Amino acid sequence: MSYEMKRIMVPVAVGTLKGYELARKATDAAFAISKKSDDARVILLFKSTKIDDIDPNEATGKLFNNARDTLKKHMADAVERLEELEKYGDSLGVEYDIEVVADDESTADTICAAALRLDVDAIVMCSHGRTGFKRFMIGSVAEEVVRKAEVPVMVLKGKQIEDA
Repeated sequence: MSYEMKRIMVPVAVGTLKGYELARKATDAAFAISKKSDDARVILLFKSTKIDDIDPNEATGKLFNNARDTLKKHMADAVERLEELEKYGDSLGVEYDIEVVADDESTADTICAAALRLDVDAIVMCSHGRTGFKRFMIGSVAEEVVRKAEVPVMVLKGKQIEDA
């Protein structure tokens, strides 16, 4: 019995260097699967931060301006890294799309909902590899996606990378 994959989704958190490195690892795997699966289409899913959702009533003055400026820089970095992933996909001749989602859902819920909406056959993602107290406090998006997703999920073990 074989499982045919025509659409593979890769959630990419590219706003930080650590997130980009993990996204690149998952993208490498998805692009390789695509090449071996009669050129399945890869969908890079990016969950955007809604800059305009910062409530000025909750953060005023310098705090508001600093938060807004930080988010703008974060988004500019994310766009630059998404462009790097585009160039990489182009160089390999892989068919891919970039899907940007801005919502108020948890990251795992966004990923699972997008998988259904985009009718993907599989999700490929990395885990940060956190353990102990950090994992307890922050949780594991990958673990939650594995539990909630209605399609197969391939989780790659990401090496522990210090926050950039």
